[in-house]
Amino acid sequence: MSDARPDASRDGQIAGPPFRWAILGTGPVSRKFAHGLRACRPPARLHAVVSRAEATAAAFAESFGAPHAVTSIRAAAESGAEALYIASPAHLHEAHATEALAAGLPILVEKPLADSAGAAERLVAAARASHLFAAEAVWTRYLPVIRAVVSHLPEIGLPTAFEACFAVATQHQPGAPLFDPAKGGGALLHRGLYPVSLARAFLGPVARIEAAGRIGMTGVDEEAHLLLTHENGAVSRLRASLVAGGRNGATLSGERAMIEIAPPIWRPPRPCCAAPGRRQRWPRGADGLKRCGKARWASACRPGCSGLCAIGCRPLNGSAAPIAATAIPMRPRPLPPRSPPAGLRPRKCRWPKASRFWR
Repeated sequence: MSDARPDASRDGQIAGPPFRWAILGTGPVSRKFAHGLRACRPPARLHAVVSRAEATAAAFAESFGAPHAVTSIRAAAESGAEALYIASPAHLHEAHATEALAAGLPILVEKPLADSAGAAERLVAAARASHLFAAEAVWTRYLPVIRAVVSHLPEIGLPTAFEACFAVATQHQPGAPLFDPAKGGGALLHRGLYPVSLARAFLGPVARIEAAGRIGMTGVDEEAHLLLTHENGAVSRLRASLVAGGRNGATLSGERAMIEIAPPIWRPPRPCCAAPGRRQRWPRGADGLKRCGKARWASACRPGCSGLCAIGCRPLNGSAAPIAATAIPMRPRPLPPRSPPAGLRPRKCRWPKASRFWR
């Protein structure tokens, strides 16, 4: 049987043998991606697992039926993998992505693309030079609900404003990448990226950015507020937080109506279009969450296509722009240690799974 990747069939799917994925990393995000491959259409399968520890790679590969467990990216390429999903910590993305491109592997990089704007721009340049497929795995942009919103934009008239929030209280654990500046932690990179990405998708390029926030004891931005002025004059108000909750939805306003995107913003259900005197809820077909969404789009692209190829109309060089927001200085504000008042015991909150509040 030939391993050549056939053209798309009439229904938009890819016929032929399963697309062979390699995964770099064995953490929870990698595990979710591997589960998603099992439900992926067109068919895809986990072909190789890459980890620094051979035993860790072997255990992960065995649990998902992958035939290869290796300790290097080049070994994954030599095993016959057709693309690499990079789910290592953010500060390692540039090095791992560059190594994969050099080995001839197309890449799908878990968000954030890199831990700084400079690193993201260098990664984009490497993808352009390699002429291989490369993309950032921001799954929200691939969902049918977002494509539905874009297709209904004419109904609301000229878009004038966008508001969005991604705020979830997260328990601070020592060494956790979210709270480690050396590992690319912070609210902007890990949560603000979603609303910034949607703002640029709906309202276009950004001409001006204003930011305010709070720097925590570990040195990362735990709370961030952004005001974006777009080139067309529209305005976006965005919030991201690691330490406090929020509605986590979005609203896109136009001259004639507005579109409400129900929470959670990273996995939205169907949207609703509201105009004076009427409210229209779009059909259930506009829903959009399949864990295989990122893999499905990437599998459908030919591995030999341009390094600036788009997944769901998202060019890779557009991924570097949201990361530039992290370069905006925010005035540090020392915070007291998070400890309960004397005599009070901790109680888990029902909303964010890992958060703690005090009675």
